[in-house]
Amino acid sequence: MTLELNQDGGKAMLKVKFDSSLLSSRVKSRVDLDIQVPSSLYLAVEDGSGSITITQMNKGVLVDDGSGSIKLTDSSGKITIKDGSGSLVIKNIEGDLNIDDGSGSINVSQIKGDVFIDDGSGSIKVTDIIGSVKVDDGSGSMKISNVTQDFTLVNGGSGSVRLSGIDGTVHGFDEYNKIRNRDLK
Repeated sequence: MTLELNQDGGKAMLKVKFDSSLLSSRVKSRVDLDIQVPSSLYLAVEDGSGSITITQMNKGVLVDDGSGSIKLTDSSGKITIKDGSGSLVIKNIEGDLNIDDGSGSINVSQIKGDVFIDDGSGSIKVTDIIGSVKVDDGSGSMKISNVTQDFTLVNGGSGSVRLSGIDGTVHGFDEYNKIRNRDLK
């Protein structure tokens, strides 16, 4: 394994390269990296697979991940997550949150900002949002609660939708154009 840290303009880029001979199918290989960066930086992570934990970033975060769980907590700024598969836990964020997820459960709570989720499959739980929530979902159950502004369901796909404590207006339709306007206070 080789770690390479380079400066690219005003950015620091850490590249991790593996010797392919070390990653054979007969031997289980695992590498854990614990990387600490100043919280005042914007953080961009591109990862093929493996679990990611990010906490206490103050200028925003971008995660582009192929597979593996992601836990992002106690951060601020615009948060963008592009994830192929794996569970997501996002908690205690000050700023807008944008999630584009292929599959896996999504659990979002304590967000001070607007939330947008585009999800292929997997359960979605969103709670305690000071802002609006917009969801485009392919399949899986959805539970949305305690939202101070509007909730919009772009596509409901398949799966149950449970709403409670929506202070704004509820808008939406599923792929069969069934109107789902409900005023749930």
